[in-house]
Amino acid sequence: MALMRGFSKVDEEGRITIPDDIAKFSGIYPGQRVYLIVLRIKGTGRFPHLVIHRPDNIPYVSMLELIMKRALGRVDEQ
Repeated sequence: MALMRGFSKVDEEGRITIPDDIAKFSGIYPGQRVYLIVLRIKGTGRFPHLVIHRPDNIPYVSMLELIMKRALGRVDEQ
């Protein structure tokens, strides 16, 4: 289960804005690599959700969730 959930817009270049206070609290800093996981809850019509995490902090994926995609990203200065 996630500690916090939020909503964000994706710009034309595929970037997601993470507010400064949330990035600081979670230990995500510019230049750092992060993992992106797209999850969907099995057996439902709900939209998939995105989990962003540091490489040293792997989130728990329950048996009710299906990993649709995994990717490696990088935090930029903006």
